[in-house]
Amino acid sequence: MDNNKKKKSILVELIIPLIVAFVIATVILILVVNENQRNVRNMLESLRNEMITLVQRELNLQMDKAILLNKINENAYHNGILDTGVPSNRERYFTGLIKEFDDVAMTYIGLETGEFYGARRNIDGTINIVRNNEDTLGHSEYYSVDEYGNSAELLQVFENFDPRIRPWYEAATQNQRIAFSGIYSHFVFNEPTLTASIPIFENGLLIGVVGVDYLMTGLNKTLTQLPIGENGQVFIIDDKEQLIATTTGESIFNLVEGKSQNKLAADSSNPITKTTMLVSDPLLETALPEVRINGMTYMIGKDKFEFYGNYWDIYTIILEEDFLADKNVTLFRSLAGGLMISLIFMSLILFIIRNVIRPILRLNESAKKMSHGIIDEVPLGKQRNEIYELTQSFNDMSMKIVNHVDELEAQVKLRTIELEEKNEMLRHLSFKDELMGIGNRRRLDDFLEQALELASRNNLNIGLMMLDIDNFKEFNDSYGHIEGDECLRKIGKALKRSVHRKSDLIARYGGEEMVVVLQDTTKENLLKVAENIRLEIHGLMLPNENTELGVVTVSIGAVLCKVKPKQTADEVLNVADQALYEAKANGKNRIEFEELI
Repeated sequence: MDNNKKKKSILVELIIPLIVAFVIATVILILVVNENQRNVRNMLESLRNEMITLVQRELNLQMDKAILLNKINENAYHNGILDTGVPSNRERYFTGLIKEFDDVAMTYIGLETGEFYGARRNIDGTINIVRNNEDTLGHSEYYSVDEYGNSAELLQVFENFDPRIRPWYEAATQNQRIAFSGIYSHFVFNEPTLTASIPIFENGLLIGVVGVDYLMTGLNKTLTQLPIGENGQVFIIDDKEQLIATTTGESIFNLVEGKSQNKLAADSSNPITKTTMLVSDPLLETALPEVRINGMTYMIGKDKFEFYGNYWDIYTIILEEDFLADKNVTLFRSLAGGLMISLIFMSLILFIIRNVIRPILRLNESAKKMSHGIIDEVPLGKQRNEIYELTQSFNDMSMKIVNHVDELEAQVKLRTIELEEKNEMLRHLSFKDELMGIGNRRRLDDFLEQALELASRNNLNIGLMMLDIDNFKEFNDSYGHIEGDECLRKIGKALKRSVHRKSDLIARYGGEEMVVVLQDTTKENLLKVAENIRLEIHGLMLPNENTELGVVTVSIGAVLCKVKPKQTADEVLNVADQALYEAKANGKNRIEFEELI
């Protein structure tokens, strides 16, 4: 009896530790898997947020470009750069503008008189001029352009075209501000296009509306570069649930009776896109809800994008296995290995059990640390048995996790740097006149507003010069626009050689007019810098047979402003413009000074 009891007791003592060890090992592995899944979801959520940020930045960039182009047209009209009454002026203006912006399909102006002028880009890259006035009897006539940007051969006629009843004209006049159309297929390029328009007022009266047909090609390029994995996708819909852009490559338009119509996302040929539109909004409000599509689990996100009364939804669909297939295989293999080894332990003798318990405890402690983010490599045993293999797999798995996390952090850091570089590049481009290499009108407006505020707060003077190239229109007529552009480039370099302080600004005001702003200056210094500029440009000895001296010269209107509170930039610019006018009237190639107190 005693022997039987002793034998039974030893068996119980062997089974209980094995069962306990088996349960502990299983629970630990499950905890590791669950913790891994939680970390995976956090990583995918961060990846989705990064993609949404990229898409929204690209959308804002596209919208800003369309607004910028309309602002350029509006300012050109107000400043006399765009003179619709002079055919050569308006034709060269629209031709030059559309050449500078590859994404513009058409830019134009419609007047309250029913006149319509502009330029369009064809699919072969050629440019046509359009005009519609009394001479065309209310028809829109499209012409080819010569090397100087003037109309040449009549190519096409659209009869009885009245811009005042077009949707873009009505939307801009009704809103009395910038207005955007929905996305549509451009009739020439067959690409997603957006029309932006803005009304022009003078003394409170509507003069007309300027508009731009802007190709949204860059949006699709951005979407295709997103790190969505092999089976993921991103698509954008408008408030009518029509497709605007997608990474699937399918067309967002259908051809119905020879006309292009926007495609509903629910009618997409892609099953993932189509199924996503069936997911309810309450479910999408949760963090990355999971949806089964064709036997696979996708995580779906929905974000809003709003601009000037347009409301778009951005959908991101990610397949977890695209990013974590190898890691999941490793985890499940480790789990299966643990279960197998635990079963093998139950059939081994006490000697083997005593030699196995210690490495299992070490694995247990390391697994607990790993669940808290601490990687502790487990020493390998001397005997190359199952425990040895388990320990090696565990260490390999730990290193793979560490390497994968490091790799993801490096990718995120790299993408962040790339985004910052692109943002800095865009900011720099938006403030620079590419032809002259100096600030543009937008840069001038921002700088002058800040400079006036700083001068008012610190009781400082502001010096401002407005420069105009003498007889520059005649220069272009005599030597051509290519030489005119080269002349502007050289003058831009001369200005930068004459103005040295980093606190000052040189900017192109428009056409052949430039503005120089000197902060915290005196009358003597202002006139000294102005004379240096005049002499520097005269010293270029650029030939201009239309001036008295036979070379390119500039007239300068200089104003010294003792800045008062709430001093506006327009007041200072107007005084400088008046001084410039006097310099022109008094013989050109000279400086006229005014003081604004």
